[in-house]
Amino acid sequence: MVSPRECTEVTDQEREELAQHEKAIDQALRMKFRPGSAVTYGVEMSARVRDEVIRRYRETGWTVEAISDQRDGNFLSFTAARRDGAQ
Repeated sequence: MVSPRECTEVTDQEREELAQHEKAIDQALRMKFRPGSAVTYGVEMSARVRDEVIRRYRETGWTVEAISDQRDGNFLSFTAARRDGAQ
C-alpha cells in the first residue's frame, strides 16, 4: 500500500530533471536579475517538479510565483524576497 508521503516524494528521474532546471534557472538569474525586477523561466514541467523548484528557491530567499497564461504559456517568476519576510 502506498502512503501519501510516497506519492509526493521526488523520484530519481525527477531529481535529474530538477538538476537541469536549477542549472538553467541559476544561469538566468545570474544574467538577468536586477533588484526590483522579476526574472521569468518558462518551461513545461510536472506539478511535482514545479512545486519542488518553488520550494527550493523560496528556501534560498526568492519569491517564486507559478503563472499560467493561456497566451504566453506557463512560467515561474522570480523576485528577491522582501527583507521584512513578506512574500
